[in-house]
Amino acid sequence: MKLFHNANIFSPDHHKSTALVIDGQQIIALGTDEEILNLFSHQTKPIDLSGKTIWPGLTDAHVHLRLLAESFAMVDCETPSLDSCLAEVKKVAGAHPKGTWLRGHGWNQNQWSEGFGNAKLLDSVCNDRPVYLTAKSLHAAWVNSLALKLAGINELTPDPLGGSIQRDQHGQPTGILFEAGAMRMVEEIIPKPTLQETISKIRALVPELWKVGLVGVHDFDDYECWLALNALYEEGKSPLRIRKNIPLDGLDKFINKGLKTGSGDDWLDIGGVKLFADGALGPQTAAMFKP
Repeated sequence: MKLFHNANIFSPDHHKSTALVIDGQQIIALGTDEEILNLFSHQTKPIDLSGKTIWPGLTDAHVHLRLLAESFAMVDCETPSLDSCLAEVKKVAGAHPKGTWLRGHGWNQNQWSEGFGNAKLLDSVCNDRPVYLTAKSLHAAWVNSLALKLAGINELTPDPLGGSIQRDQHGQPTGILFEAGAMRMVEEIIPKPTLQETISKIRALVPELWKVGLVGVHDFDDYECWLALNALYEEGKSPLRIRKNIPLDGLDKFINKGLKTGSGDDWLDIGGVKLFADGALGPQTAAMFKP
């Protein structure tokens, strides 16, 4: 049991709370210093928080844990301009071995006066290895010429089902790929991290989530992410409360394992299925009633 007092406690139902008592994994009492100290100080030594604020742990309702964990080793493309994004690509490329894939995430052409980038711009800062940068929305990707070549994408390549290839006025691919159908053409040739690598990256990510107050998440990543989360759970070291939602294209794998909505416990359980009918607002692939 732990008793904290002299705190500024935020609670919707107890506006003037300054003390609380935790027993195991539950808050068992909340109130003023006088109330709580009178009731519990004889059972445990009070811990003075010197006016610090206590806030309920937050749950993020939509994250992609595996992708987020991997992004910590990627180029940060959430920059104020296209040129500054290219500078980040050049900097990170210089710190990694040649020939390895360079990945990044977070660009949003709506925030850039230049608009979308293209393969030639990426080539100007990194042409000695393939580059794959996902948009902040995860509904578009920006690649360089080598990545296009390795994926076999050229002027004769038709738009795939569930995606499209941006082209210039001559019909040549620009390096921008819209939606999963087109993005997958490159993603499928990028070497996949091992399960142990994914577990390690998620484990390293957790303290970063704690720093911003997150104690729970609703994850929407793939079956491989589920395997990593389940491995962490079985270690008995569940660092977050996780509701694992299922992308539609992975539904059969979960069903074949006998999993269903509600499977699990308070630390790791199965939620719903994620599907969508069109695209997203960020890369302007969503269906709209008017332009």
